[in-house]
Amino acid sequence: MTNSSSKKKATKKKASKKAPRKKVAKKTAKKAVKREETKSESTVAVEEKNNQSNTDTQKQTVSPVVQETGQEYEQVDSVTLERIKTKFNNLTGYPIRVMCGNKWAEIPCDLSKIARVLYSVALRDNMEGIDIYAHGINSVTGVPEPVDGMYNLVLPEIRFILQNRNDLLTHGELIYDGKTNRPIGFKNLFCSPGDSENLVGDDAVKS
Repeated sequence: MTNSSSKKKATKKKASKKAPRKKVAKKTAKKAVKREETKSESTVAVEEKNNQSNTDTQKQTVSPVVQETGQEYEQVDSVTLERIKTKFNNLTGYPIRVMCGNKWAEIPCDLSKIARVLYSVALRDNMEGIDIYAHGINSVTGVPEPVDGMYNLVLPEIRFILQNRNDLLTHGELIYDGKTNRPIGFKNLFCSPGDSENLVGDDAVKS
């Protein structure tokens, strides 16, 4: 009898020890489920925020020209744009958006007609293991001969080199988007004074 009662007591003790473990396991499982739910909600919130951000970016991409004051401007009509294209030859390699009165015009470029500066490089000296190269203008290519009533849009370095060419223009002052503060166009175009000499001879200029 003594042995039987001892075994029953031992069994009860083991059962009482197992019961708290089951409760702890259930609580842990509930916490894990709550964490997963919270994580899912956070993931959904982040995805919704990203989608909203992408939508806002798309809206900004197609927005019209906005100056610092926040005033919006419209694009010139197709007839005016065609007339502008007959008087401005864009040789920069990228479209130029410039203000035209109270509207803006985007002057397209022809990628087959780009004005470039070619440089020559030659080793001149070596001092303390440092190579020193002579770097100078070799030639200017893609610049056509002047034509009355026609302006050529070029990169600033070309206009600075060919300073006596009154037909060469470069982009002027920038216009910034009043909301994003990004440059979106130009207020005007710049030309050289016309009373300075070129930095290269005429034989270095090629059309």
